[in-house]
Amino acid sequence: MARKKKRKERGLNYLVLVPLVGLVFLLVFFNINLLNQRKITREQLSKIKEDYYRASEEKEHLQTEADDGDREEEIERIAREQLLLRKEGEEVIVISREEEDVGEEEEGEENDEEERGFFEKLTDILPWPG
Repeated sequence: MARKKKRKERGLNYLVLVPLVGLVFLLVFFNINLLNQRKITREQLSKIKEDYYRASEEKEHLQTEADDGDREEEIERIAREQLLLRKEGEEVIVISREEEDVGEEEEGEENDEEERGFFEKLTDILPWPG
């Protein structure tokens, strides 16, 4: 009878041991899969971070170029409009809107000559300083 108990105990040991070993193999298999997926995900994350940093640097670079371009355009506009400067090969055309003022100034000069007296006109003609 002692032998039958030992056989039953061995049988029970195998019944418990086989599922436990199978469970350990499953856990190791799934753990290896998770490690591989983690490794792939980390590589993808590092690539995405590099792309993000590269894109943000490019964005900043383009913004500074755009700002510089806007400033240059503004400087060029002021130089053209206010200082009447031009680039090589261009022709500058000035349109004056003060045509009426010019006519009034000429009339004002004629009136000044009429208002000047005889002695003032004489001092302009004579050679001595006066």
